[in-house]
Amino acid sequence: MAHPADTERAVGLLRQYQANLTSPEEQALKTNVGKVSAILGSQLFRALLVHIVQVLVNM
Repeated sequence: MAHPADTERAVGLLRQYQANLTSPEEQALKTNVGKVSAILGSQLFRALLVHIVQVLVNM
């Protein structure tokens, strides 16, 4: 089951990966990795994750 700490760790790893993308060929990937990490780090995503976990626990 996913936990907020898991999400924070994933966001941190994505941001580290993004920081290592430096070549011109990697700029599109760098932009997209940034978008994904922003989504995963958003309050909306965290709220959805908490809700989904609550629903699964109550099944």
